[in-house]
Amino acid sequence: DYMLPSAESSYEEALAALARFKAKLESGTAPFYSRTVNLIPLLVAYENVLGSCDDNLVKMQEDDGRDVSWFRADDYFFYAQGVASAMQTILQAVAVDFANVIESRRGDEVLHHALEALHHATAIEPLIILDGDPDGFTANHRANLAAPISHARFYVGLLIQTLST
Repeated sequence: DYMLPSAESSYEEALAALARFKAKLESGTAPFYSRTVNLIPLLVAYENVLGSCDDNLVKMQEDDGRDVSWFRADDYFFYAQGVASAMQTILQAVAVDFANVIESRRGDEVLHHALEALHHATAIEPLIILDGDPDGFTANHRANLAAPISHARFYVGLLIQTLST
């Protein structure tokens, strides 16, 4: 029993620990360390995710050399928009939880600009995703979404620099 504990008892212990942590969160007694060393890795990961979305929104060909199909354009568009929506919500929470750190480094305006760019990305709601040529007659919704995604990425990167100094 000591060498090979049962999985069920380990799961029960983990669930009990999770329930205790949840109770601490709800009561406001859970430890939370709002330091830049805790925030910067999150922002770096978000900058990378936005960069990947931006790359998919502006590329004209897939890695295998074929043109981006209309179906893939649709996938890239909605994936990037979903990332923007989730990231906007999480960064709003970051603005509250890390307010003292962000304001002390004068990063609150930079974070505000990142949130605005993400809001603009989520507000684009075409009826049908078109992937026209950039200089063509029909819209290119991927390119339209790439601008606010790129701006959000820039401001998240700027926030990282601001917090790192």
